Amino acid sequence: MLLVCGFSESNVVHSAIKRTFPDMTVIIPNETGLAVFKGAVIFGHNPSVIMSRVSRYTYGVEVINEFKPGLHPPEYKIYDNYVKKYKCKHIFEAFAQADKHIPVDHVMSRACKSDIYDCTDGFGVYASKHSNPHYIVERGCFKLC
Repeated sequence: MLLVCGFSESNVVHSAIKRTFPDMTVIIPNETGLAVFKGAVIFGHNPSVIMSRVSRYTYGVEVINEFKPGLHPPEYKIYDNYVKKYKCKHIFEAFAQADKHIPVDHVMSRACKSDIYDCTDGFGVYASKHSNPHYIVERGCFKLC
C-alpha cells in the first residue's frame, strides 16, 4: 500500500493503517505531501510518462432495441407505434468497461439515433460499477447526465 499526501505524514495514520492492514506492506515515500503535485508537474512536462488509465466505471448510453422474448424482461417491453413493433427499453449499451485500460490519447465516440422517448425522458448517459451491465436500472448503475 502506497501512502501519499498530507495525512500520510502523520504517525497516527501510519500506526492505524499498519494495524488495520497487518498483512500489507506499507510504503511511505519521502515528501509524501508533494508526491501527487510532483506527479502532476511531471505529467504536464511529459505526458508520455502515463500510457493509460484504468476506467473506474463502465460507461454507456440507454438504448431501445427490438424486444426479444426469453432474453428481455417482459416489464421492459413497450410498443413502438411508429414502427409497429415491440421494443425493449432500459438497455445499457457500453462504450467503456470498468477496470479496463484506456490509452491516454484514445477518443471514444458513439453515433446514436434519437427516438420519441428521448423527447420525454431525455438522452441518458450512464455509469455502472459492474463491467457488463445489461440494463440501466440494475443495481450499481446510475445516470451521469
